[in-house]
Amino acid sequence: MINQIPASVATAISAVMGGIRTLGKDGANQHQRYDFVSTDKFLSAVNPLCAAAGLIIVQDEDDIQIADKFLTAKYSFILAHKDGSTWGPVRRTVIVGANGAQAFGSAQSYALKQFMRSLFQISTGDQDDADLQPANELPANRTPANQQKPALDNAKQDKALRASQERTAAEIKAAIAASTNQEELKTNYIASSKLINALPEDLKTEVIATKDAQKALLMDEAA
Repeated sequence: MINQIPASVATAISAVMGGIRTLGKDGANQHQRYDFVSTDKFLSAVNPLCAAAGLIIVQDEDDIQIADKFLTAKYSFILAHKDGSTWGPVRRTVIVGANGAQAFGSAQSYALKQFMRSLFQISTGDQDDADLQPANELPANRTPANQQKPALDNAKQDKALRASQERTAAEIKAAIAASTNQEELKTNYIASSKLINALPEDLKTEVIATKDAQKALLMDEAA
């Protein structure tokens, strides 16, 4: 249960809400053909208002799960005022495609953007209101047996998961192999550490071997 909002935090939130304006879209999704407001635009609009109001947003990662080509990330947000008062945690969950190390940044950015949008009630002009969706009848009540949907059998599920894990391992190995110096190698490896830890042992061993080989190669070149 979330604790009562301290007066200073509530006042700061209200000040930001009073200063924010509608944010116009500045990005476009070429795959699904829709426009959106980027996280950078949210930050550019919100950060100065938060600073003026003495409000700080702290985002913390609670949990990361990777399964069947998707990354599920859970975050906690704490609101802190410059006087030391805090409120939270407020939790959000985001699901994105597990397409490499960038998936972690995408999940973090999207969770932060949507948290700020709901907290400060920021208008973006997005057409995501439920009233804009086609009216459909709710499914009738059914017995648990009738609610079962066709699903892949275990063997097919395992095969799909393995294929996803192999693609992830291949992307990580490619990034490691493309490292041009020891610092870049270290950065690429650390950035992918959570994805690596989620891999099965044989693929994890392959990634580590690629890292060790690239490290040895870079040392030889520097000698």
